[in-house]
Amino acid sequence: LGLPLVTLAHQQGYVGGFEWIVCIGACTFLAYVVLGTMLFDRLIAAVREDMTTSLFSLMMDTCVLVGITCLLCYKDFVQTSNGDASHIYSFFCKSCWNGGF
Repeated sequence: LGLPLVTLAHQQGYVGGFEWIVCIGACTFLAYVVLGTMLFDRLIAAVREDMTTSLFSLMMDTCVLVGITCLLCYKDFVQTSNGDASHIYSFFCKSCWNGGF
């Protein structure tokens, strides 16, 4: 609910760019970490196994990173039509940034 509200406030000029980015990051963090961990905890409780949510969080992170990498590959290698090689450098920079290097 926070993402549409803060985006609407940004579009109307009530919230600046920096505040909008911070609010987007906070809303995404809350949805991703807090709600994801509670969901995984309830799934583990439903199957009555002794384990932690760390494995599920790691699997979710892996799926996100693979998805981002696939989208970057598609965008940089399939959608390029101008014929120059600058997209390879751009792909390398984005991959290193997403990989945490």
